[in-house]
Amino acid sequence: MRTITEALTHHVLLTDGSITRELKLPELDLDAERDFFGAAECPEVLNLTRYSKVVDVHKAFLKAGADIVRTNSLRANPLTLRAYGLEDEAFMINGVAETLLTYFRNGKTVVVSTLQLSSKGEPFTEVKDMMPWATKIEICPAVCPVTGRDAFYTHRKFKEEREIVVGGADMYEPRCFEKYEYVNLKFEGSNE
Repeated sequence: MRTITEALTHHVLLTDGSITRELKLPELDLDAERDFFGAAECPEVLNLTRYSKVVDVHKAFLKAGADIVRTNSLRANPLTLRAYGLEDEAFMINGVAETLLTYFRNGKTVVVSTLQLSSKGEPFTEVKDMMPWATKIEICPAVCPVTGRDAFYTHRKFKEEREIVVGGADMYEPRCFEKYEYVNLKFEGSNE
């Protein structure tokens, strides 16, 4: 793979078009509430809800002749997402780590409040990408509603295959290690 600078010595590079405009086309069958969490002016949310649509738009840009396709994460940072009440979802948006690291590299102080693990015990990719750059980490536990102990894990109250399903207390609750269902299932399975 050549660098952009190297490629520019051979020919003019074309970038993609407006992904924001393309993601609003009627033929994509997008719904403001279902797909944008009510924030239809924030296409970055589609990285969570309809990622395949974002990929389809990128593929269409490449097919049309684009040499460079930009991520759909320009405004995927807590400051911008706050306007839509989605600042807590930033850690789940593909590309947010790079956006925040850009702020950090430009001398800005970046404070991130996030979950480290999914309810299945998997680290979130964006969190993994940010952690090596952290200059200070404070882990603040919640309270496990079952035991009253410190809770560092998330219990999903419903069955769903998708890794990320956005929801609140009606869908998730904090758990201590002892009552963290995912870990207990893994241990039970290892005894067989």
